[in-house]
Amino acid sequence: MESEDYSFLSFRPLELPPLTFGQNAIERDLGDNDNETDDRCSLNTSSETLVDSDQLSIYEQDDNLKSQALSTTSIECHPDPTPARRPKSWPTFRRLVMDLKITTPAVRFLAYASCVLNAGGIEAEARVVQNLRSASAYGPTIFPIAFAAVFANAPKAIASWRLERGITVLSLELLLSSRTVFSAFSAPFSIRTFNWLMPVLMILWAVSPLGGQAALRAVSIGPSGSTKPWNVQYLEFRSQLPLSVHRYNPLVERALPAVFGAFSTALSSPPEIKHSSQDAFGNIKIPFIEPYIESGADQDQDGWFKVDPEGNITYSALSGLPFASFNGMAERANYSFALETSYLYTNCSVNATVLLDKEWESYLKKHPEWNNHQTLIIQPGSKPASNGKPREIVFTSWTEPAVANATCRVTTSYVEVDVRCRGFTCITLRIRPVQKPKNATIATVLDGMGPSDTLEFSDDQDHYFFGSFINATTLPSNALWTPRRYAGPIEYYFINPDSPFAATYNRKQGWQYDEIWPIEDASFSNSFSQLLNTFWVASVAPFTITGDSRSRMSAALEDRFPDQYVTGLEISDQLVLQPKIGWVFTLIVASQIMLLAGLFAAVMGVLRRGPDILDRASLLLRDNPNASVGHVGSMEDGFDVATRMKGAYICLGDVKPEDEVGHLTVGALPELVPLNKQGRERLYD
Repeated sequence: MESEDYSFLSFRPLELPPLTFGQNAIERDLGDNDNETDDRCSLNTSSETLVDSDQLSIYEQDDNLKSQALSTTSIECHPDPTPARRPKSWPTFRRLVMDLKITTPAVRFLAYASCVLNAGGIEAEARVVQNLRSASAYGPTIFPIAFAAVFANAPKAIASWRLERGITVLSLELLLSSRTVFSAFSAPFSIRTFNWLMPVLMILWAVSPLGGQAALRAVSIGPSGSTKPWNVQYLEFRSQLPLSVHRYNPLVERALPAVFGAFSTALSSPPEIKHSSQDAFGNIKIPFIEPYIESGADQDQDGWFKVDPEGNITYSALSGLPFASFNGMAERANYSFALETSYLYTNCSVNATVLLDKEWESYLKKHPEWNNHQTLIIQPGSKPASNGKPREIVFTSWTEPAVANATCRVTTSYVEVDVRCRGFTCITLRIRPVQKPKNATIATVLDGMGPSDTLEFSDDQDHYFFGSFINATTLPSNALWTPRRYAGPIEYYFINPDSPFAATYNRKQGWQYDEIWPIEDASFSNSFSQLLNTFWVASVAPFTITGDSRSRMSAALEDRFPDQYVTGLEISDQLVLQPKIGWVFTLIVASQIMLLAGLFAAVMGVLRRGPDILDRASLLLRDNPNASVGHVGSMEDGFDVATRMKGAYICLGDVKPEDEVGHLTVGALPELVPLNKQGRERLYD
């Protein structure tokens, strides 16, 4: 292969193009001689033609290169001896301040992590939480940028410090090639070798994305979950009947409409309310425990039956027990408490007989106190006998020509229920029986049974109770003679409990009701128990169950409504800031690594005695025989060289263009022939 002929080029010692810096002084910071102005270099400019312009075929594609070849400037420098960098010099101090400023993002992320921890438990609507949530959104973007800016100085600082003491070429290359995430992972594959620095640098750079995600995920919003005691008061079922004590008080007459209204409201409530765990006023309903016992349902070791809120639950009353707390209830809170109470339970046997209209009218006259002058008679029966037999109530309803007769034994059931509330919505999760003496079970509130498990109240409560109950849904005009008698809502509740007021009207036959006697004993027993318990609660506290549970009827009747007190738990459901401890710890570790890397780089910069030459393009010109840049001292930093020589042109070119085999190096124009001006077939050593 023939070599190209470059004999037409006439080379002389390097004369550089015109420089753009001032000719009077070059400002440099070396050792203690900061801000010195020296005249160690002088410029000599000439317009001598170095190369025959007709033979500059290799420069025809670059007019700038041609002009540079025709106009040259030479530099003559006379460097003065300069001491090595001193740790206590002003240039070193200024560099230290700059390096410390770079660590500011690490300090701020540590402060951010501290604020997140300190704000734990503060409401989500608070301004500080809103600011932290807003700041967290920028974490994945800002943290990697800040980490790269701070951490990238550390490998270079270590390399510069080690270079003054001796370092292998491999370690130096790895340090300088690991100033970004990608290069840290790709450098080992490019170099095709491995040493202990590689995994360390990879692990440290992997902290960058982790820190960004930690800044985002450290802030979380969730329910507080804090607990504190919660005092609850609820109505004692075994309260004294006000009507039996204050029957001559005019307040009692005023209370009767409230009693009847509360009872009618419960009776006419929609099916969703009848079958829910609370009544229309938020009072807690108590389930029957008998179905769980009779069916052999599973009990836990403490005797609790599990109550399925979604299951078919039969409640002991249409109205619940009113409850309240002096501290009130919050909408975003959970409450749990257990209460002991009781209810009336009837075990009935239903049969049917036939009575014509005249016969029924005669039968009504025999029981003037216990009928509604229409189709219903309830005989309270006698008090429990000493032989341990419970009271028997006789329920009689006439639907011409059949008469339904039900004999019901009434007892008291004692239970404890476990109640859970979310805000104002409550459900019963568990129920278990409470063991009481036999006499407390056989006797009922109708007999004067009180909270002390003894007959402490009036023994004629049953008379006043049934006297009001039987007429609770009957108009006063029903007491007069009517051409045709019809059943009332109390009776129709046994047939259609969801709509006891919805009877069918026929123009010829009037109001039509189905007959009661075909109803099964168990169904009749449950319905009758519900009616009795509902009216009892309405009679004891009519204003309490239909309004604010903390209000009372009057001072005269207030002492007749003893409350029960229990202590439950209030579990706050308020949305608060919940720091994710794992992510906060990750953020703290990542920020500390960033901070330590920045501080380490600053310390290494102080300990460095030589100039800053690594990772600078000007390093290619330092002591380069093919780039006579004008030597002003070996302590000149790379930035200073770049500033001083910013107008000079350099290239990767052939230093031996006249030889058959060329040699590539970096140098200044026109000492080299640029590589892109060489032929494609030319060979290089």
